[in-house]
Amino acid sequence: MVDLLKCYMCEREQHSGSMQEVDLYDGPFDTAPQVENICVIPPEDWRKEYLYDSCYDALFSSEHTSFNYQECAGCNRIICVRYKRNGWHEHFRNIDDEQICLRCYEEVLLLDGVDRDDIEAGKLPGMFFSHGNPELKEAGFTEIGPRFIRSDESIQRVKMEILELMDSGHIVIIGYERMAEGGGEGTISIHAKNVTATGGV
Repeated sequence: MVDLLKCYMCEREQHSGSMQEVDLYDGPFDTAPQVENICVIPPEDWRKEYLYDSCYDALFSSEHTSFNYQECAGCNRIICVRYKRNGWHEHFRNIDDEQICLRCYEEVLLLDGVDRDDIEAGKLPGMFFSHGNPELKEAGFTEIGPRFIRSDESIQRVKMEILELMDSGHIVIIGYERMAEGGGEGTISIHAKNVTATGGV
């Protein structure tokens, strides 16, 4: 009996010897991957249609799907680029010209806070934490308060508040609480930790 397996990408059945197993994660905080079979050499008609040398290469392309995968530069896992249930919650952030997943980004934030250059440029980089932001509380951050963002003026106010905290010796993390699709409007929470003195903010 011929052992045939279906390719995750082209969905063609091929001999198991022509397949490779790939660990795929739907989200950065998934503890276990889904193991999928990818054919090493895709069918010729499929290659002509999609113009990929291999089904493995197609995993990483956004040309035919909004839910392509990307390898995290931090943990080296292959993770879907966005949340499949809503289609817009991005799973990666650019840090020092490298794409890292939100789990690795959380580790960076807890250690160093948000980047001052981003704040000065008018950006409010952050992420969704667990309900109530327990990760931040456990790491010694104090919540300054929620802030509603919907205009350049409101962004400017939050920017100045964060810069004042940084100037007084705090590292700051921005938690996304409720955000509209695309992140242009919503509620964020500001969390600060004094790294130059003993005690809270």
